[in-house]
Amino acid sequence: MVLTHCDLEMPEEESILGKINSFKKYGQIDIPLENVIKFKNTKESLIPFIRKIKPAQMHFCENLEEKGEEILKELPNDFQR
Repeated sequence: MVLTHCDLEMPEEESILGKINSFKKYGQIDIPLENVIKFKNTKESLIPFIRKIKPAQMHFCENLEEKGEEILKELPNDFQR
């Protein structure tokens, strides 16, 4: 699962395709456009995402706060914006 965000407004399809292409180029992750879920900060807008989740063995991070701090150290400029 790849999660990303837009703070101000819903992105145009061209922007989404650019993001998908950068994941493919830099992360070797090929994400089909039909797997992109747009979320409007409401429970209702998450319904398409929930419908796509398949039952599986889930693993939860025990030290979530430590992992968050680790990510912030790796991407400090990203979160300062």
